[in-house]
Amino acid sequence: ACFPVGILTRCAPGGFMTDLAPVPGEAFADLDLSDLDLAALVPVVAEEDFEHHCPSVRHGAAKTLRQLGPMAAPFAQHLAAKMDHHDPAMHRRAAAALEWMGEEGAYALASQLGNADYLVRRTAMEALSQMGAEGAAALSGAAAGGSREAWASASEALCWMGELGAKTLASHLEDASADVRLLAVEALGRCSEAAAAGHLARVARRLEDPE
Repeated sequence: ACFPVGILTRCAPGGFMTDLAPVPGEAFADLDLSDLDLAALVPVVAEEDFEHHCPSVRHGAAKTLRQLGPMAAPFAQHLAAKMDHHDPAMHRRAAAALEWMGEEGAYALASQLGNADYLVRRTAMEALSQMGAEGAAALSGAAAGGSREAWASASEALCWMGELGAKTLASHLEDASADVRLLAVEALGRCSEAAAAGHLARVARRLEDPE
């Protein structure tokens, strides 16, 4: 059994126990947010020993934070900071929780694309590449961040996303930054032929006129 804090008082095989009544695991993310002690959710998904909590508790807590939208940003950044933990398993758990959080989780993951630790960058890239449009938007935003390493990581992750990633990369072929354009061209060259097919003419024009 797990013992989260606040309104979540116990994780048992039957679901989540609250101060009021048992809540089935699948219904946890649909609870009325006004009934939740939101500050209690962060330790459930972010504390250093959160591997001791049931995975379904972490998933439910992260999905509940997702409902907060932009208000979840501080929680997401707190989780992202856990990706610098010395234990690579913590990187994966934090990244998984951020992936469950949706848009704010995606942008928090993107903040790790320039991390000095390759394993942290790689974990963020893999998580973002699984997040569809939310992940692509966050990866695209790395082009404006000013870090060549972050955009290099982002462009590589976009390459893993098939047609959506290729389309996002192609949108940067006319970027004001030569580095952004170059990395977009290089990444498109590594995309699958099927994903990149619709953008090859633009790539060719960019190669002919690099300026």
